[in-house]
Amino acid sequence: MSGSNLFSLGEKLFQKKEYKSAIPVLWKSIMQHDNDDTRHEFNDEDDALPYTVENAFLMFMQCFARQGQLAEGYIYVAREYIQRGQMEEAKNYIDRAIEVDPAHKEVLHLRRLLKDSSGEKYGYQKAEITAPVRNVQTRGNSGMTPEELHDMGVAYFNQKQFDQAAKHFEQSCIDSNEQIGSACANAVFCRTEVLDWGFNGSQFDLDMERVERLMHVELMTFRRSNSNGKQEWARSTSVHPHMMLGYPLDAKLQRIVDEAYAATDEFRARVKIDETTNKAYVSPLPSDLPYDQQSYREEVVAEMSLLNSKQQQHRIRIGFVSSAIKQTAVMYLGHSILQYVNRTKFEVHIFATTGPDHPQFIQKSTNGFDWRQRVKDNVDFFHDVSHLQHNHIELARFVRQTKLHILIDWDGYARQGARPQGLFALRPAPVQIFHQEFLGTSGATYVDYLISDEITSPPQKDYLYTEKLIYLPNHFFSKGHAVMPEILPPRLQYEKATIPFKIGTGSPQENRCLASYETTSSDVSFVFCNFHKFLKYNPETMRSWLNILSAVPDSILCLLKNPPSGEPNLRQFVDDISPAMNERIHFLEWEDSLVNHQARNRDLCNVVLDTWPYNGHTTTMDALYAGVPVVTRSDGDHMVARVTTSANIVLGILELNGNGALEYESIAIKLAENFSFYTSIREHLIDTCLQTEPMHRFWDVKRYTKDLEEGLEIAFNNYMAGGSSAHIFVGKNNHSTDEAPENRTIPASDEL
Repeated sequence: MSGSNLFSLGEKLFQKKEYKSAIPVLWKSIMQHDNDDTRHEFNDEDDALPYTVENAFLMFMQCFARQGQLAEGYIYVAREYIQRGQMEEAKNYIDRAIEVDPAHKEVLHLRRLLKDSSGEKYGYQKAEITAPVRNVQTRGNSGMTPEELHDMGVAYFNQKQFDQAAKHFEQSCIDSNEQIGSACANAVFCRTEVLDWGFNGSQFDLDMERVERLMHVELMTFRRSNSNGKQEWARSTSVHPHMMLGYPLDAKLQRIVDEAYAATDEFRARVKIDETTNKAYVSPLPSDLPYDQQSYREEVVAEMSLLNSKQQQHRIRIGFVSSAIKQTAVMYLGHSILQYVNRTKFEVHIFATTGPDHPQFIQKSTNGFDWRQRVKDNVDFFHDVSHLQHNHIELARFVRQTKLHILIDWDGYARQGARPQGLFALRPAPVQIFHQEFLGTSGATYVDYLISDEITSPPQKDYLYTEKLIYLPNHFFSKGHAVMPEILPPRLQYEKATIPFKIGTGSPQENRCLASYETTSSDVSFVFCNFHKFLKYNPETMRSWLNILSAVPDSILCLLKNPPSGEPNLRQFVDDISPAMNERIHFLEWEDSLVNHQARNRDLCNVVLDTWPYNGHTTTMDALYAGVPVVTRSDGDHMVARVTTSANIVLGILELNGNGALEYESIAIKLAENFSFYTSIREHLIDTCLQTEPMHRFWDVKRYTKDLEEGLEIAFNNYMAGGSSAHIFVGKNNHSTDEAPENRTIPASDEL
């Protein structure tokens, strides 16, 4: 029987849930793959899966996963490879089986068997193989194995040489038959970093198809239900949570990636490298971890009861943990909160997992204003735990000793390698919260709440989150612009232009994105800007920008080289569509000073064109406080796609929110062509920045802090009451609810 017929038969057996019978049939179809992609007598439906090795292997592994026997699936493959003498391939699948079930007797036997046969110490396999390869160790035209190519890609990526990283990852992906998942995913991410989209975005479209395909394969292969009906992950996905944020894909896929990372985060934090053998191993988890929440609640209840009996006031102990307690974006936005915390109600701890910045960097980046020192000056306890950065177990014990009530994460999945990976999974605090840095669900069962607002995270979309949400009333982002002395307030009138350019002088039309007169039109009519990282760009957004430029004569587009290696690719993309437009696109060099970077929004931009689906966050707050309107799209579901939409609504300029690309373009064009419309928007925005007594609710850090405190207090009281966590709506009479909004049903896995 041909391979395609075997596959069709295996598919029929799989659909009938006759998994044991389907397993050997599907395996034979994998081994007999004959490059015949036609369908034969067993299945002629139009929507039948095509016969490929990848589809056959996916269904083969699902036969085991559906029976809760994923480890047995890997063992089956490992034994087949051992029989063929392909020991390296066998080791890969033994590794996978160990990740699923480290105590499985048969997999331990196979590991000893390979060790004895090779005479070498069995080592941890770094490459993430997700489907069988006949000879993944074969050296291709490059003279390197797929694993070696992958490691070279990592080295180039760490040096921020994204072009070279993409080439090596892509070759690793190809040479391994797309079975080193991390190579395939990383190649896509590196191309997005440098805007390598191919002709008219054709490569980008293929890349998005790859990500979706990879996600569906790994979802079906590595996620399963345990005996309690809960979902478990055998390993994390090849796509990292931060990679997904910029991809215009279904937001439900982002939740899947986040869940996979959360489920395996603590385990991966215990993977260590033996300095003698250079082999990886997994250190054991102490038996008392993660901390028992019931006994912790009893301690807290007893403590509160004792204080009440003595009529003593108690404070809620809150802690913020981050690797970014220095001159970083999260501190830029967040550190001003701390000076307004009600210290009679809250005791504040900071856990800094990295050391301070160098004084010269502080002087250069923020004109000498030290944000870490400000944090120290406004908290009860500042814990420098940089010595525990890579020891999440001891860090958890340290945090636990402080007897915190609430622990807040200011890293999320950002700053990989520096963030306190695995800490939250050990449950060092009874209430654990994600706030502000990583925008989206943690995907974790051990994170109780996420801070957001009802526009950024519509309640009817709460199936995108594993946490309950604390909905703040006036935009969920904290921003300290209005109270930071280093940030200058906007002005309606422009100062006289200077040559050479100085911060605070000239209008956007005069300054023309700092381009020379030889490279720009003599009369610039309007300046559109975007200062985001290139990874937030995509072909659809770029096409909208070109449409806007085309509709507004003598307008220009001012972008930031971030990174510089992306500029040639972007210009090539424009050349392929409308070459003349390249004369109207200009790039700024990187500005080392965060303060000056914020200020030059006012000097260089009439309007900022937001990216979609990954909005500007810190850059959007910078533009708005410079009095520069930001046009955005409001048709995204994910949290990162709705940040600016929410900001514009709170600021009272919801006219700048477009429902889709056409409305987005129309709004931008209207601002450039209708002077009175543009002026009214700009004047209103500047008024919100300058408003005092009371300060406008969008910029009022003191009000924001009070709202945040209310949310934290309700969360703690819910915990003390022993009830299940619920959504919290700050500022409303009905503060929290367990009721599911309409359409709250979490989509089934086959819909994802």
